[in-house]
Amino acid sequence: MAMRMKLLLQLEWGKLRKYRTFWVFLILFAVTLTGINAVLYSAQERLLTASAGQADLHLFSPERLWSTTAWASGFSVLVLGLLLIVLVTNEFSFKTHRQEVMEGLTRGQFMAAKWMVAGGLMLYAWVLYVIVTLIIGSLNDLSPGDMTSGIRFGGYFLLKIAVSFSIALIFALWLKRSGLAIVLYLLYVLLLEGILGFVLNRVTDGLGDFLPLKSTGTLISNPAAHLLPGGDYAYVAPWLLVLVAVAYLVIFITGSIVSFRRADL
Repeated sequence: MAMRMKLLLQLEWGKLRKYRTFWVFLILFAVTLTGINAVLYSAQERLLTASAGQADLHLFSPERLWSTTAWASGFSVLVLGLLLIVLVTNEFSFKTHRQEVMEGLTRGQFMAAKWMVAGGLMLYAWVLYVIVTLIIGSLNDLSPGDMTSGIRFGGYFLLKIAVSFSIALIFALWLKRSGLAIVLYLLYVLLLEGILGFVLNRVTDGLGDFLPLKSTGTLISNPAAHLLPGGDYAYVAPWLLVLVAVAYLVIFITGSIVSFRRADL
């Protein structure tokens, strides 16, 4: 099993290491994630200076550090979702998936390789998020003990990445064309789920929190929510949202495997 996984990783790495688009997206993600957090931190410092420290604008305080950086970094996850779509749809565009299966790779191994790539991107995103969080914490002169407060949001952020990637992978496998998959993925992430959530909340208040992206988004709330009336109110317990997100993840992973096994090569 270990040898087989090593061979799959070598196969995927052979495709990626000289693929310029792959490296461009990785750099773009790093710049985006770091930039958004830097802008938010700079804005906090300017507002604190303007208010002479009177307003409760400490977005990177010990209890808010990990949640604020997770919320800010969440916008960058979209970049790696697009990269994953490009990588998977390239297999169909260049027929490399058919060639690999004909040469002895099973469909299950093909999908395992794609999830390894997704896992690698998840690890890259999460490590960068942790590094940025620790840097901001050190700029705030937080002690090591203070920095561990709210560390659970690091787990929530990892779950958010996983769900987002699983949705991207589903779009790529079903549509097989990068342009169409990217457009629909962006529409779903930026518009459609929000509309569906609004409709569900009109039926039952809080029901929209059980949608795939919303479930993880609710776990990582807007860091400025405490400034709004009722902004800190949560309709659903965090543990339930975690279960919902994990359930979606299992469904999407299973769906991707079943879909490719039944697909006509």
